[in-house]
This record gives sequence, C-alpha cells and structure tokens, in this order.
Amino acid sequence: MILDTYKAVENLVSKGIKKEHAIALTKMINDQNSDLATKSDLALVRSELKSDIATVKKDIENIKEQMATKADISNIINELGLIKKDFVWMKALLAGVMGLLVKIAFF
Repeated sequence: MILDTYKAVENLVSKGIKKEHAIALTKMINDQNSDLATKSDLALVRSELKSDIATVKKDIENIKEQMATKADISNIINELGLIKKDFVWMKALLAGVMGLLVKIAFF
C-alpha cells in the first residue's frame, strides 16, 4: 500500500494533531507498510509454490516407480528359495564327489 504522506500529514493536522506528531505518525505507518507484501508479491510466491509442489509430486511419483511392490518382494523370496534348493543339491553332489575322492585316494 502506498501512503500519500503529504495528504496524511495534512489530514491529521486538520484534525487537530500537531504537525510534528502527524509527521512522526505518518512516518511510522509508512515504515510499517514497507514490510507488507503486495498482491503481485503474493501472486509470485503462489506461482513459485505451485511450481515447487508440482516438482515434489513428480519426485514422489518417480520414487514410487522405483520402489519394490509386495509382488516384487514375493518374487525375490521365491527366487531365493530356488537358489537355496540349488545349493542343497550342489552340497549333496559335492559331498558325494568328496566321498568318491576319499575312497579313490585311500582304498
């Protein structure tokens, strides 16, 4: 808000306030107004926030796409089970081969 300080002082003086008090009061009000945001300031911030929110939403969607689902985890568990079975089979085979080597070496 732009304050016409001359008119404000003149208006206060016409109401019976001493000119030096009117000037001080007008200066104080004008100084306070310098910290206020204008409609265009608010519109700019709103636009920037909308853009930031859109970016965050895209980031969340990208993260969701990269996350494992319950089905993915279930598939991994099943694959690990198959690998475990393979290791059991290979362990048994290795034990048989070792037994055969021991038999060949000592008998």
